[in-house]
Amino acid sequence: MPRITERDVPVILNRFDRRMGDVERRVRALEDSVKALETNLDGLSEDLFDKDKTNKKALDEIRKQGVDLTDKRLTEIESQIKEVVRLIGMKADKSDIVAVKETMEMYDPIKSQFVTKGEIERMLGKGSKGKLL
Repeated sequence: MPRITERDVPVILNRFDRRMGDVERRVRALEDSVKALETNLDGLSEDLFDKDKTNKKALDEIRKQGVDLTDKRLTEIESQIKEVVRLIGMKADKSDIVAVKETMEMYDPIKSQFVTKGEIERMLGKGSKGKLL
């Protein structure tokens, strides 16, 4: 390490003074940046607070409209239920179905014993000499 002489002291102090000035300028610049950031943060906080109020109002309005829509939907469902009840009242009951079933069984050619024209002629022919009335 070189030795420091008395002539070197003012030069060293001068350098030190310049460096301290640079450091002070940098610190001031950083302080200004911090102040600017604080100002921006304060503005953002106010904006967020205002937006929060606006969003709460909008949400309340949406909820109110949702209740109105729910009431309308319930009214629609109620009318649909009434229509279903009306249609159920118009349906055939068990006795109607049994009557239709019996009628169909009576006309079922496989189960019914229909007589043909020839069979009737033979039956009548034996008793009235083959002539139909």
